[in-house]
Amino acid sequence: GPLQGSVFAIASNGTTLYVGGKFNQFVSTVFNGVALYDGTQWHPLPSATGVGVEGGDVQAIAVSGGFVYVGGSFVRAGGTEAKYIARYDGERWSAVGEVDGTVLSLAAAGGGLLFAGGTFLSAGGTFV
Repeated sequence: GPLQGSVFAIASNGTTLYVGGKFNQFVSTVFNGVALYDGTQWHPLPSATGVGVEGGDVQAIAVSGGFVYVGGSFVRAGGTEAKYIARYDGERWSAVGEVDGTVLSLAAAGGGLLFAGGTFLSAGGTFV
């Protein structure tokens, strides 16, 4: 079905495609800024407390080690407080560290390393 909004980020993991941006739904399914495509249909990234992100958009996506990382201008992910950067493990959303502004790019590296760029001045309480 048609996307109702804008896509700003794309990442893949094998045959699964992840998209993030400024959209709320495809056809009648709620996605809130992030969705996955399995080669057949679009799916939301839900948790028990919510779907996708709230309070802003997804500007960046990275996939590594079974996790999907999203960055952007949002303040909540899956109903959980997660300002500007969050991780999805297939069942739950969680915050990833602390940054004080919008995340515009993400890159995942081996060993669980995640690099972020954006309009923030500090990460983890340290000026960058």
